[in-house]
Amino acid sequence: INAEYGGEVIPGMGGWMQVVVVALLSWLAAQAEQPSCLDGGQCMEHALWRGATQFTWAEPHAVREVQCSANQSCTVHSRELVQAAVPVVFRGFTSAWNFTELRWPDILDALQNEPLIDVKVAFPPDQTDPLYFEPSDEAQLSAEVRMTLGFVRANTTISALSRSHQSFQYLGTLPRPLRQQLGFRNSSALFLSDEDQEESLQNLWLSTAGAQTHLHFDADFNAFVQLGGAKRWTLFAPSDYQHMCPYPRVHPMWGKSKTELDFPDTTRCPEMTKSAPFEVEVRAGDLLFVPPQWWHHVRSLGESASLTTYSRHHGVYDHMHAVYRYEPEFDKTFVNRRIPGYILRFFLQLCIHELYTTKDRGFFGASIPDAKAFFTVLLEVRFSGLESLFEPMRVGPEWCTVLTDDGRNATPVSQNIVEASKFDKEVVAAHFEALPAQHRDVLFADYVEELVAEAVGVRQMVSYMEACFVDREYPYAYHNPHGFWQQSDDHARGKRKAWPGHALKGELMKMNSAEQ
Repeated sequence: INAEYGGEVIPGMGGWMQVVVVALLSWLAAQAEQPSCLDGGQCMEHALWRGATQFTWAEPHAVREVQCSANQSCTVHSRELVQAAVPVVFRGFTSAWNFTELRWPDILDALQNEPLIDVKVAFPPDQTDPLYFEPSDEAQLSAEVRMTLGFVRANTTISALSRSHQSFQYLGTLPRPLRQQLGFRNSSALFLSDEDQEESLQNLWLSTAGAQTHLHFDADFNAFVQLGGAKRWTLFAPSDYQHMCPYPRVHPMWGKSKTELDFPDTTRCPEMTKSAPFEVEVRAGDLLFVPPQWWHHVRSLGESASLTTYSRHHGVYDHMHAVYRYEPEFDKTFVNRRIPGYILRFFLQLCIHELYTTKDRGFFGASIPDAKAFFTVLLEVRFSGLESLFEPMRVGPEWCTVLTDDGRNATPVSQNIVEASKFDKEVVAAHFEALPAQHRDVLFADYVEELVAEAVGVRQMVSYMEACFVDREYPYAYHNPHGFWQQSDDHARGKRKAWPGHALKGELMKMNSAEQ
């Protein structure tokens, strides 16, 4: 006691009372070091919570509700709803179907010997914490993400998991026994178009109480049907993107937040306090319509079965495929490997000026008078806290400047480069200009990151952005020494075959491109 409390005794108390009080103080101190409990009295003991403070969100906004019935069916993908791009919960959506709520015993019976692939199981096995996976900043940028609170068990069965009493979460295709049991006669109502129905991007979620997703967003429309049990959704509008502490595009956890919803690290992610949540409980038979770019966190309130049905935003896909398939001047292969960095600096400044400065349009809520402001915001919103993953200042001004005859550092250009880059800007900027507002900032930032990573390498991209855009402004100068702009004979057209979009979400490199 003396060692713990500085050798002082508590005056005015008898010995036994001091023992009781000190024991109580010790217990309170120990509790203060433990993470607060979540639903059902379950606590998550993990380094994620150390130093984090429970944050009380503002009163959540209610999600709009539409009542459906057997006599009053509901249309999920109406033109008005798609254009409004706000979440809506359709209560009793499945009442017009030949549908009975999936109860946990029925699921166990239907899938007792059905092999389930990629089942996420709580770790260690005897832990009663809710199943939850935290993205790791320590993951290598080109490696698979380390799951810190769980592991993936392949080719297991739901019966084996149930007998082990482990918390688990299954995300995969809808097994045939459940598809037959559900009697999906009107599954076409879940898709936006015939093309989406033919592609049939559907996943089944099976999860025990407390299982939860990380705070993230998706690129597509999601018609989420609760087949059994209930889940609590917390959502944030696309306008809150800069408050969500997002990972950059080049990180394996792209599309997810660097912190957790219940205990956000407000030191690392102070902007989260400015966000405005929406909250809704989705029960059996309900459908929640979630537009693209809406951040969400989902927690199972008990044993749960859900079906997600994705539909593309075809206008966005058309424009982004056009951008990624287009070959600008800097995509060419030059003998001097630094030339793409020179051209890219000029091209990006042109695009930023066209899309933001001349339009007096904000980027992630900030005013953009020039390219320096753009990259300052990009680094702050996406790369803050991840600096250790990137090599500091290995790429310096030499990757975007040369020493001119008058002794100045300037970005070299030629007449052909200037005219070609202006044309490239017109083509690319027109597609980004045509995107819905809630998509433009995120997708243009993704595009910029990937171009920089291609030009200088993933590890060096932060130092390139800092040295060539943020630290100081370099002029441009015509520079035409003999052979300076010579292209390589091994030039192959087109590094980007298509926009990654939903299919490659979370992967580092573009479709069909080689690893940096």
